[in-house]
Amino acid sequence: MATFDALFRGVGNDLVELFGSTCTYRQSAVGGGNYDPLSGAVSDATIEYQVKAGVEQITRLENGGTNEALEAVMWFSHVTLPIEPTTSDTVVYQGKTWQVIEVNPQFAGDQLIAFGLKVRAN
Repeated sequence: MATFDALFRGVGNDLVELFGSTCTYRQSAVGGGNYDPLSGAVSDATIEYQVKAGVEQITRLENGGTNEALEAVMWFSHVTLPIEPTTSDTVVYQGKTWQVIEVNPQFAGDQLIAFGLKVRAN
């Protein structure tokens, strides 16, 4: 007989794939960027994943004046996002680049079922 958490392990992936929004997850590559000796510029090394995210909420943060930021909670399936997110990564969603500011892996028992990320765009 299956345990309750075993029955629902695939629900996170199913919900994100059915109802999620398309976005680009950009993983910051370990080891830094690429140096161009002609220009002296250093470009960030990233790996991009075309995935879906379940966007739970978007909140507008007003810091006074004209500077405003958006903060969101996004859910990613651990099945379609094959890496563990970090706070050096970004997400491109609705034409904005969102910085990952918090990573909350979610488990059913001892099995990873999804990544809940708090992200911020300026």
